[in-house]
Amino acid sequence: MRIPGDKMVHLLAGALVALVTLLLTGSNLVGIIMAATVGTWKEWWDSKGHGKVEFADLLATVTGGVLAIEGVKLFGYIAGFLG
Repeated sequence: MRIPGDKMVHLLAGALVALVTLLLTGSNLVGIIMAATVGTWKEWWDSKGHGKVEFADLLATVTGGVLAIEGVKLFGYIAGFLG
């Protein structure tokens, strides 16, 4: 299955927001919440005539945040197991 380019941008943006937030706060949950907040803000902005509102865009942004946080957790687990 091929992911459309627009959804890939949302996925990567959500991951970036979550990772930067994780680095700044140390909180997995806050990272995910910030990805959801930024995704929601973007769809609100689109609703004001700046784009097309799509629930799938919000879902892709949040998914990117969750995948990034879970990837960091998995990496930490594997590194701790090996080290």
